Amino acid sequence: MKLSNQQLKDVYYGAYRIEETEDGYLKSYQYTHDQMNYVKGLSDFWFDRCDASNGKTLEFSTTSTYFFLSTKSHG
Repeated sequence: MKLSNQQLKDVYYGAYRIEETEDGYLKSYQYTHDQMNYVKGLSDFWFDRCDASNGKTLEFSTTSTYFFLSTKSHG
């Protein structure tokens, strides 16, 4: 199953937007592009914290007896 960005946001709890990084990872954001640009203009300190990856909760409901999720770790 492949999920669209909107479908992924529905199960990737707390993500405002999700984008693929240059090295193929998915990165979630809790802020819009405009909000990120605003914070970047204010302070590198706060921008780094707004841009940092954070843990997310994936929420699924299924009647299936088998579920597989493939992930890769960054870092």
